[in-house]
Amino acid sequence: RAVVGRRVNGKVVPVALTEDQKPDNPVEMERITRTGAHVTISSSFGAGRVWLPESKGGYGLAMGRSLGDYVFRPFGVIPTPVVTRYELNPDDAWLVLASDGVWGVLSNE
Repeated sequence: RAVVGRRVNGKVVPVALTEDQKPDNPVEMERITRTGAHVTISSSFGAGRVWLPESKGGYGLAMGRSLGDYVFRPFGVIPTPVVTRYELNPDDAWLVLASDGVWGVLSNE
């Protein structure tokens, strides 16, 4: 995820520049479920997951995009990144680029 700190009315506020590509994101879920896989929603029990059909082992993976995961590839887990372009402007004070491991424990704020 990319978050920029933007100056607004004398304060710096966080603004998300990208959207997480988690399996329970509606766009990701649509792509994944069209393949026959099942997606569970994030809850207090853990992250959203892609589940293989029982006939393929019934394993779960907590991501919708992955490099080199050939077992889940036929079930919508793809390596293709989402690329976003953003031009910094004078009101931007800082930029944070971090992986899901960071955003799993911290908010944009």
